[in-house]
Order: sequence, then structure tokens, then C-alpha cells
Amino acid sequence: IGEERFLGLFTSGAYSRRPWDIPLVRHKYEAVMARSGFRRDSHSGKALRHILETLPRDELFQASAEELADTAMGILALAQRQRTRMFVRRDRYSRFYSVLVFLPQNRFTPDVRERIENLLKRAFHGERVDTTVHVSEAALARMHVVIRPRAGERPQVDKGEIELRLAQIVRNWHDELRDILVQRHGDDKGLKLANRFGRALPSGYIEEVTPWIAAADVETAASLKGPEDIRLSLYRPRRKGAEGTLRFKLFRFGAPIPLSDALPIMENMGLRVLSEHPYTMDPGGSVIHIQDFEVAASLDAEFDLDLIKDAFGLAFERVWRGEAENDSFNRLILGAGLDWRQVAVLRACCKYLLQT
Repeated sequence: IGEERFLGLFTSGAYSRRPWDIPLVRHKYEAVMARSGFRRDSHSGKALRHILETLPRDELFQASAEELADTAMGILALAQRQRTRMFVRRDRYSRFYSVLVFLPQNRFTPDVRERIENLLKRAFHGERVDTTVHVSEAALARMHVVIRPRAGERPQVDKGEIELRLAQIVRNWHDELRDILVQRHGDDKGLKLANRFGRALPSGYIEEVTPWIAAADVETAASLKGPEDIRLSLYRPRRKGAEGTLRFKLFRFGAPIPLSDALPIMENMGLRVLSEHPYTMDPGGSVIHIQDFEVAASLDAEFDLDLIKDAFGLAFERVWRGEAENDSFNRLILGAGLDWRQVAVLRACCKYLLQT
């Protein structure tokens, strides 16, 4: 039994010629095409041929036909469902790991590249990382990351967990909002809400508000009927350091409610206004104003926010429209859990008693 070894570097021709024109590599190419079962002149066959032609050339030289087939078919599947995906190949002599990362091209930034490199370096116990980026007309960008582990290291890698963390790096605020709306309303309505109202939210709002709260705000904004309509939302923020505070939001077409009109109503209803964050969004047509007030209860009484928030919002609206009086009796909505009609009855009884 004999063996011959050829040591050296490939010429430039090995990197510029097509895979089916290169000795040895063409056998792998033929094996992958045969394993796929696609006709050469079919759409899928041509797409697979293009994938093999554009793969990093070192992958074609070093990977086995089985490894190439699994990787190429996985890349082909990304054309139907574009998402973040990772393909890992371990060098047969355990000198390095070759990782192909596909991610949406519009999310590929220097910061995202650096975070992905750091993630893979930690996961594979890397000592050195070399990255090559391929960006074309396709919707997905490709990172070819070669990671050389520290001497003696044998990392145990959970591919599914790393892909999940890669997706979290690539995902942005709008992705989270879209997924929440789709989960609540289904694909058709959820995507319409995300595209029309979610994309209209200003950058200052995105920096301050979580996607979960934004989903509720999008639903509220979408429920506005006309220029005279108003929507109100009282809730308790769940972020750290916000204990004891409340948020009260007003949604309205046209112009925002003047602060001089809103403050007396909220103070008479038992709220102390700490700050206001106004936002505007233009979903197409009329501009929607969002007035986000940070407030605190000025009452000593305990109240269940889930039970009284609807009554509170309705009472505010009635007072603002002039259909109910604006006085300290309105504190009974928070303090005693009454609605605006019950408060009106007590107010009337008090006035009759005073007259008597």
C-alpha cells in the first residue's frame, strides 16, 4: 500500500474556475447534484448549481460530498424561508471549525458582524477567528467564519442554541413587534398592523418603549374611529426601577390635548403628573398624537388597577368632553372603585344636602 502527498498552495485558477471544471472537486459536485434528485435544467437544479459555484472554494476542497450536500440543500431551503441560519463543519484533523452564517442583508452591520464573531469565538473556544463576508443581490448576506480553538480544546457545541442566539443578535425592535402582533391577530391582520402602524412609530418612541407595550399601543391607535375619537390607557410599567409609578396614555387624531386641560382632570382624579412624553405617528392620512404621561397616585388607598382602569379611562373622557364635572369627587374612581355615573349620583346628593 502506497501513498502520495502533494504539498503546497492552489493556484489562482483553482479559485476562479467553476467547480465542475476542477479535478476532484467536480466529482463532489456531481455527487451533490445526483443526491439532490433535481433535473439540471430545473429551477431548483439551477439554484443548487449556483449555490455550489458561489460557496467558499476551500469548502469545496475540504468538505466531503455528504457535507457539501447537506450544506447546499440547507442553503437552498433558505430561498423559501429567509431566516438566520448557521452551517458548521469540523475540520477532519480538528484544527479548526468552518462556520457559514446566513443573515438578512439589511440587518448586516459592523456591530452585528462583531457580535456574531464574539459569540462564535466563545462557543467554539476560539483562539483566533478569520471572517470573510459575501454580499450580493440576494436577500441574505453570508459570513464565512473560520475558528481555531485553543490547543487541546474539544468544544461541545449546541448548534440549535447558537442559532437561536444568532437570531436574537440579528432581530430588531420591529421584528419583535411584528411577531407579537401576528401571534395575537394572525398573519394577515398582524402584518397589516405592523406595516402600517408599527413602522409609523418614531425613533424616540422605539428607544423608550418595549415591543410588548408598543403592540398594545398599535392596537389602540388602530381602533381610533375619527378626528373626534379618543383612546386612553392606564397601566403599570414592569421595567426595573418603575415601582410605584403608572403610565397614562392618550391617543387622538389631529392635535394633542393641551397640557393645561389634561393636568387638572388627572389631579382631580387622584393622579400626580411626573412627566410627559409626546409622540406623533403618521400611518397614512391623519397624524395620530400619543401623549404618554408618567404619573403616581396621590391617594393613600389601595386599588386594583386591572379592575378600575377601564372606568378611569371612561371617566376621563367624559370629563374632557364636558359630560361630567371636573372636581375632587372623581377621586372616588380610584379610591372607591366607582364609575363616573355613580360619582355623578353622589355629587348630586351632596349638592342637594348642601342646599337643604
